[in-house]
Amino acid sequence: MPIHCCDQSWLVRIVASLSSEVALDRALPLRFASGTMPPWCEATTRGITAIIGSDRVSLDVSVAATLDDDVAMTAFTMKEGGACASSSPMRR
Repeated sequence: MPIHCCDQSWLVRIVASLSSEVALDRALPLRFASGTMPPWCEATTRGITAIIGSDRVSLDVSVAATLDDDVAMTAFTMKEGGACASSSPMRR
């Protein structure tokens, strides 16, 4: 769900398992300039950061994240009653 504040937008995703254990894989392709320019990406202690020019996306996740080219990936198992959140401020 996008949240707009100041000159930033935030994308927040909350995943919860209500009644069973489930394995989850998530991939977020990081693209800028309508997909024409690959960003400079790096793994951080809190997730992934992608930058091109003055545009920046910081992915803050509560599970381990990896980079495959310019795709941020997470894989984890959500146990019954568990929840995790990811947030990403996007600045233009």
